[in-house]
Amino acid sequence: MMNLLQSGAASAERVFELLDQEEENDESGLLQEKFTTTGHIQFKNVNFSYDPEVPLLRT
Repeated sequence: MMNLLQSGAASAERVFELLDQEEENDESGLLQEKFTTTGHIQFKNVNFSYDPEVPLLRT
């Protein structure tokens, strides 16, 4: 029982360390560059499924 208590205390300490970290700045606006692209994408003969008996995507 004492081992479980010590393990729980150590886990709680790590969680509180994570919660005490300062928030990171939002820098997503700094990385945005404007690109103009033209063209198109075309998929031909593309198939996908997790189970070979149940197709999810067919083109």
